[in-house]
Amino acid sequence: MDTKRFASKIEDLADMLLWLREKLIQRGEAPVKIRRLELVFEEALVNVIHYAYLDSLGEIEVTLTCTPLRLTLQIRDWGRPFNPLTEAPQIDIEAPLEKREIGGLGIHLIRNIMDEVSYTREGETNVLTMDSLRER
Repeated sequence: MDTKRFASKIEDLADMLLWLREKLIQRGEAPVKIRRLELVFEEALVNVIHYAYLDSLGEIEVTLTCTPLRLTLQIRDWGRPFNPLTEAPQIDIEAPLEKREIGGLGIHLIRNIMDEVSYTREGETNVLTMDSLRER
């Protein structure tokens, strides 16, 4: 398990993604898998950066756990309580673009790429856990 904390600012997003990429390369993940996980990670992190702390600066703790059967990305923040799985707007991907609300595609994307996604509020923290089953 690898864990690192970052400031919740958009300027640190590239460093967060680089941290993940380096860890996945060290573990021998395929380039296609790495790109998909980077996309999911970026979507989730941008949501935290933009909404968790409103107008203040906070921290984001990211954890990567790999087992022979599962790869888990966990994002923890100490911002306002927010469950993106139930509180984010639902989107109709079949609706014409001009009739869709702005936003909401990130959570849809995360749910479709990852095998399992869950949210918990643990004390003063939001914890988003995203699991991907590993190839055998």
